[in-house]
Amino acid sequence: MKIAFAADSTIGLEPERARALGFEVIPAKVIVDGVVHRDYLDITPQEVVAAFRAQKSLSTSQPNPEEFARFYEDLLSRHDRVVSAHASSKLSGIYASARQASAAFSGRVKVIDTLSLNAGLRFVLEEARRRLKAGLAWEDLETALSAYAKRIHGLVLPATLEALLRSGRISGLAGFVGQLLRILPILAVEKGEVFPIDRVRGFKQGLRRITEHLRRRRSASVVLAHAENPKATAELVKMLSPLGIAVDPTIHDAGAAVTAQAGPGAIGVFIRPGPEP
Repeated sequence: MKIAFAADSTIGLEPERARALGFEVIPAKVIVDGVVHRDYLDITPQEVVAAFRAQKSLSTSQPNPEEFARFYEDLLSRHDRVVSAHASSKLSGIYASARQASAAFSGRVKVIDTLSLNAGLRFVLEEARRRLKAGLAWEDLETALSAYAKRIHGLVLPATLEALLRSGRISGLAGFVGQLLRILPILAVEKGEVFPIDRVRGFKQGLRRITEHLRRRRSASVVLAHAENPKATAELVKMLSPLGIAVDPTIHDAGAAVTAQAGPGAIGVFIRPGPEP
């Protein structure tokens, strides 16, 4: 049985890089001053950063069910079945749109809510491939992956509060005080939600605190992602190296859609689940 493994562009991999890992990608949408652009195809993360700094209006949207249906039709013309993993349903409408489209394909498409973002989508697809190769029945795949997704953890450090202010995730007063004191939150991505777990004064302290969080978790393997901040990513790799934490050589970017939400310079760390307890 030939199976396609698919994700939306919040996976943080350009289509060519995703295909090198065996994944197909459908683009999310970035809306700049009312004009709709397809993530990676019509707009790059660098262009989102430029729009952000130019104070242009930025928002995001999901592919609609009709676009997902065409995406699946194309994949099924070359494959027997499709595993389709998407950003947390609690953070985006992408999963709901994919789920609606999949109903037309008589069980040949499994749509998975990863409860995560970015590299979390990759973890779920890799686990799907591993389990199917090991003989897991197609009918049991969704249940197995749903349990796996609950064990994915992520940490995000924004470089600025401006994106959180624009999105309304923090109040104007809190943002003003935070910017004045250079206070930044460390955000956890767990079980589909994003919430603050720590506060730091300045980005460099934030990198040190993330390192401490990972050491306490005894994390063995992580994937890093960034919103146009390779310098800080390289610095974090050096900080993690003495701890014996394996950093995957494939560094993800945030993608245009996630960069629009997280803001320029944000860093993400996604922790690969270990063996099941």
